[in-house]
Amino acid sequence: MGDRKRAYDDEGDSKFAKRDRRNEKVIKVLCPYYSAGAVIGKGGEAIKQIKEDTGANIQVSKNNVRFPNTDERVISISGELEAMVKVISFVQEKIRTDKVPPHVKNINTSQNDARKATCKIVVPDTSVGKIIGKAGANVNRLKDQFNVKIGTMKKEEAIEGLRERIVTVESEDTKNVDDCVAEMVKDVYEDERAT
Repeated sequence: MGDRKRAYDDEGDSKFAKRDRRNEKVIKVLCPYYSAGAVIGKGGEAIKQIKEDTGANIQVSKNNVRFPNTDERVISISGELEAMVKVISFVQEKIRTDKVPPHVKNINTSQNDARKATCKIVVPDTSVGKIIGKAGANVNRLKDQFNVKIGTMKKEEAIEGLRERIVTVESEDTKNVDDCVAEMVKDVYEDERAT
């Protein structure tokens, strides 16, 4: 058994070098449970491709596992900043273009359209303050710069035992949503207190 090598110990032949993921930042994006299949793709092909393209580590919560008090599955992303932003854009594009499956009965068209115009990220409590900024300065700047609505889960709404909260970004202009979220992800990524 001493001669056997693990698949990832391939002398650097893989597209991405093996990384120590223990201290990597993780960003989570929420996905309607009925759109998760579009993100994963048939036989896992879509998610496999975005992993290969970006080098990001991506985990999708199991079908019956939702973020507390929501009907949304959690997609956890770790890797380099640029990779995280690309994966979030990929997830958002899948959400925006996916149709509600016929077996999903409790979602109406207007709810689905509103959700398609929204990106929901889950960030550490410690980073929410950085996103908001002193006296709301940063969040107001983001709203003005990108012409978006931004909502943050209040401390009193936070889920007991979790040290993270949902931040929502909404606009009819999907590019503005993506650009605003990219800037927020950069703030969280660079936040030394974020864990």
